[in-house]
Amino acid sequence: MPILVTPPNKKAIRVNRTRFSLEVDLQKYVYENPEAIPVDEIKEDVHLLILERESPTTVGAIDILATDNEGDIYIIETKLYRNPDKRLVLAQVMDYGAALWRNVADPDEWIQQFDRRQAKYQKNSLLEMLASPIWC
Repeated sequence: MPILVTPPNKKAIRVNRTRFSLEVDLQKYVYENPEAIPVDEIKEDVHLLILERESPTTVGAIDILATDNEGDIYIIETKLYRNPDKRLVLAQVMDYGAALWRNVADPDEWIQQFDRRQAKYQKNSLLEMLASPIWC
């Protein structure tokens, strides 16, 4: 059964329920549809830029690493409803944040590592991504 959502001063939007059988499918959906993350409920006029999927840290891979047009970092961990570990997600995200903070002691080195990973997939460098007018 579809759900109708009506944002203030906008037309109604039809939303269909989607079930993901695999966490990787949910992760891919969020990666390809960053507007699905309701960051506007946290901050107004913010635009999310997905930087990387499976971003490596010393404690594991961040499902989705993102930033916004104000420079804030978002660590997005995807969990399916039926996943028994979903209650541990806050601790997992905090571990990722701490590892990311430790690994970015030298921001230039972190950017170089990021760019090398992106080059494997022929994607833009971090600075090219941040300069893109699409998300600003």
